[in-house]
Amino acid sequence: MLKGIIFDASHKLQSYFKDYEDPGRTGLGKGDNIKLIVKRNDLDKAIYVGDTHGDYEATMESGLPFVHAAYGFGKVEEAEYKLQSIRQLPEIAKEILG
Repeated sequence: MLKGIIFDASHKLQSYFKDYEDPGRTGLGKGDNIKLIVKRNDLDKAIYVGDTHGDYEATMESGLPFVHAAYGFGKVEEAEYKLQSIRQLPEIAKEILG
């Protein structure tokens, strides 16, 4: 189970996550919600997986490493890490988080 995630509640997958956040609940932007999740869960290491440039910008604002889900909706040329498949996530997470 994932410990913390910024999450769009419209997907109705909240039961799969220990914690989540969305702007409708906090009134905060995505970058601030990322910071809130990290602080609330006392995370010393974390990554953010997203598929849009807005995800990238919010992640840069929060100070977390960004992993681009390149199979998603957007292009993020600046992303250092790119997933072509979700199956790559464990390997990339291990590389980033040690």
